[in-house]
Amino acid sequence: MSEWDGYCQQWLVDTQWCQAGGLANAADGNLYAAYPADLMWQAQHQQQIPTDVEDVYQTVDIDEPTTLYQVINGETPPYGLWLAGEKYTVVVRDEEDSIKCIFCAKKKGGVHIAITPAGSAVLATYSEDLEQTSGNAKSCAIAFAKYLTENGY
Repeated sequence: MSEWDGYCQQWLVDTQWCQAGGLANAADGNLYAAYPADLMWQAQHQQQIPTDVEDVYQTVDIDEPTTLYQVINGETPPYGLWLAGEKYTVVVRDEEDSIKCIFCAKKKGGVHIAITPAGSAVLATYSEDLEQTSGNAKSCAIAFAKYLTENGY
């Protein structure tokens, strides 16, 4: 994706506290950096989503940047947040040291999104299968977001 991939690797993945990491533009939800990329995003795709009727599904088009944009801007996407073909549910929104924080969960994992005042969004995923924890992933996301803030991003 970009030279920023290495920053995602260094600040998030190399800590062993995050499974994958990415940077997105809060203004449109598009990722401009990811490491490893295949664990952070997937091109537009279709998903089978359960309906209100038991054992009945509908096929919907998923545009991952749009779902990320909606979450960053306080909305709840109708079919959830999608990253790399995985569905996440928004659980908590808060703020820490001028960094807007959003936690989204999935089965045995989650993603922390830390948004800088200048509009850079750090995404840090974790997996309980890899013995990673939500708290450590959040710490990494916030530390990286603070670094970006200090450097004007």
